[in-house]
Amino acid sequence: MEFRDHPFPNYPKSLKFTDAGFELLQLDTHIAGISISVFNGQVQARDVPELGDLAYDLDRLDGLLESVTVENDEDATTVTEFRSYGHLLLRLIRELQKLASA
Repeated sequence: MEFRDHPFPNYPKSLKFTDAGFELLQLDTHIAGISISVFNGQVQARDVPELGDLAYDLDRLDGLLESVTVENDEDATTVTEFRSYGHLLLRLIRELQKLASA
């Protein structure tokens, strides 16, 4: 499955996921912008200094989501969807890091 075929997770109903959802959306748009710029040849991956910071932010967000107290099936679904999407973003960052080091 290609990254672009994976939809962004649904907006959670529980307020405890608001910050995580917002952060995931910010990371998604930032990484998408970088990826498109690299793909279109507008910038070289090695010229994107924040790749390491983005990977760190995704790892940190994953840790926060892993520590959330799941109270019901909806919470569990939200955590699973958010973490899964974050893992896809991290894979994309890792690919960009490989390009940067090539």
